[in-house]
Amino acid sequence: MSDALNSWLTRLANKPLPALQRTLTRVRDLLNQPNASHSTFAAVVQYDPGFSLYLFQQLNRQPNRPREPICNIHNALPLIGMGLLERAVMELTPLESQLKGPARRGLLGCYSRAAHAAIYAESIAQRQGQRHPKNFATAALLHELAEMSLWLAAPEQLRDMERAISRGDGREDAALKTFGFTLEALNLALGGRWELPELVQEAQGLFNSFQPKALSVMLCIALARSSAESWSGEETQENIELLGEFLNIPEAKAQALSHQIAVAAAHELYTLPLPLTAFSLARAVATAASRPAKAQHSTPKQPPRLKQTGIKATKPAPTPQAVKRAPPPAAPRTTPPTPPAKPPPTKPAKARPNPLQTIIADSMRELKQRHGMQRIMFSMLTPDRKQLKARFVIETGQQASLKDFQAPLTQTNIFTLLLQKPQPLWLRPDNMTKYLPLIPEQAISVLGGRECLMMSIFFGDKPIGVLYADKGSEKSSLSMEQFANFKALGIRSMKQLRR
Repeated sequence: MSDALNSWLTRLANKPLPALQRTLTRVRDLLNQPNASHSTFAAVVQYDPGFSLYLFQQLNRQPNRPREPICNIHNALPLIGMGLLERAVMELTPLESQLKGPARRGLLGCYSRAAHAAIYAESIAQRQGQRHPKNFATAALLHELAEMSLWLAAPEQLRDMERAISRGDGREDAALKTFGFTLEALNLALGGRWELPELVQEAQGLFNSFQPKALSVMLCIALARSSAESWSGEETQENIELLGEFLNIPEAKAQALSHQIAVAAAHELYTLPLPLTAFSLARAVATAASRPAKAQHSTPKQPPRLKQTGIKATKPAPTPQAVKRAPPPAAPRTTPPTPPAKPPPTKPAKARPNPLQTIIADSMRELKQRHGMQRIMFSMLTPDRKQLKARFVIETGQQASLKDFQAPLTQTNIFTLLLQKPQPLWLRPDNMTKYLPLIPEQAISVLGGRECLMMSIFFGDKPIGVLYADKGSEKSSLSMEQFANFKALGIRSMKQLRR
């Protein structure tokens, strides 16, 4: 952890987030009702990041903590008791009275995105048949704690970061220039310090983006952020497309689903002082629907061009079948035609591989094609951080498959040492007696006792996994040039991940 990050962690760890005035008032009213149930309190608190965070913090400070992890507010409230709720309404400060001007708008914007993302995440988890959809809602609600905390402690610096983003800097680069660390790194540090639910921390960054649960939360966060800016923007359309691929549904259905959830979110959140994206969605739909009529009037011989979802009018109306069903051009219409109910059957799904997968796969192919490696593997940490398991493999020959590789990280071994920092290792005859005993037995059976190259790969200050390569034969030796190229590829991959 960098000095700058550690300094901010110390500064923010004991600084509570404010709650919304409406939440405090409703909880206070419910405390005066003898028949109010825990589920009633949970329904009031569940979309308020400040109040929810306070309850998790207090739960973790209790002397008799529950043995099983508590992953959502609905499960936490029965364990907390009414006494802690009474304490919360006395100790928490209303956001509306604590902040003014840009800082208030910034934090309300964060709270709005968090609440929308929570509703998206729960709805999508229900659609997928997940056993505990509320866990996904809580993970999304508490995802951006770093930005929320910084709106309290450093609003001017956050505005500097936003200005850098508006000039074209990426969010990570802007954060690094402004604070010396990424907001994701601070999210992880705060989540660890406050012992927040596991899914809250798993959903941070690229290193868990192959885990379906974490990826689901990440997609909802991304959609909430981009749709808060614009429903018709390119980034929102890309996020909707990614959502469709994740759910294995056509893009048109993904768009309709995201619109439905946004409207449902407005019904859930309308009593809170939060910006609601459903209003901008309605304007975007109305604007998109009005454009084809104007174009038709000025150029009546041109068929109307309207994307099927009605949100963007920048692509031509596609299928020949749809055109044949439309009225002849000679009979102008004053309203746009009804979009087809189904997407064109011939439209292929647009592949959008994960950035981590793309970067690592490119490096692995280069190791094979340009540097003579025959067996290459990238192993990743499991979500509980207790094991390394093979994720991507390129291999030839009849040796034991690297696909079976796994190594425990619960005891000191060569992999736990590698993962302490980004570093390469060349296992060769002159150091084999030193390092071979440190390789776990189950890993030896797959890797063998041959010369090989290994390097730990990090995303920021967080380990992701280990890159491995050898020449396939136990008799083949490696050169200093191959080691240097391997190390350079590992460093390049980490730099690309930070972009």
